[in-house]
Amino acid sequence: VLGVFGGGLIIKSFSDKMIQSEPIYSLPIGCNGVSWRLKVYPNGNGIVRDRYLSVFLELTSGPAGLSRLVVYFF
Repeated sequence: VLGVFGGGLIIKSFSDKMIQSEPIYSLPIGCNGVSWRLKVYPNGNGIVRDRYLSVFLELTSGPAGLSRLVVYFF
């Protein structure tokens, strides 16, 4: 395990954001030269649009060829 890091994303006026189709991004969280962020679609995306919340963990930067193991929980 290279390291443990944490962060969060607070979405104010969530119900108002459900009408938009663009994602909401968290600030990047970095650890050991790798940067991640949350990508949230309040009203879902793709085939789950209008039915579920969609949350993705998105890699924003890191060394080329790095093998990644990610463990996350809600």
